[in-house]
Amino acid sequence: MTTLYIANTSKQKHLFIYRRAEATSTTPPIEIPPGTQVMIGKNLSPEEVDSIIEHHGHYGMVNARDAARADNFVGLCYSIDKPISEENLELTYDHNDEILDAIAESNREKTAVAISANLESALESTHSAVKVGRVEVEVTEEAKIGQPQRVNAGVEVLKEGTAPRRNHG
Repeated sequence: MTTLYIANTSKQKHLFIYRRAEATSTTPPIEIPPGTQVMIGKNLSPEEVDSIIEHHGHYGMVNARDAARADNFVGLCYSIDKPISEENLELTYDHNDEILDAIAESNREKTAVAISANLESALESTHSAVKVGRVEVEVTEEAKIGQPQRVNAGVEVLKEGTAPRRNHG
């Protein structure tokens, strides 16, 4: 028989639900806190393990050995018959931070470009002589007292020939 370990590499708790072969209903939800792992059954058949992995694979669960090298965010990973190492969990957690930071940066850039395009369109529709040369968008998190500020980022959208104000080095 086989043991399946499931790790939550996201920053929010996960309720893991699965159905065993021959069962008439799903198992009760198993809460997996962020950065931890749980053992799912000690006596699963290889077919049950494959079924659980295949089902949750559709929602992004990957093998723990591949999690830190995945192209996307990995919320859940698994290991068969042995716990996932703390080092692997930490690497995946850090990998997820990098992926989410890149997504956030891309979203800020797309938002700034959309704001610039909307301003240009609005000015053109009023036949204004004013032209948009630069649009700056800054996102700053209001930190709680005693807590570090985690987000402070800006994006500039420039028309050709306009010098940037920010140092992008």
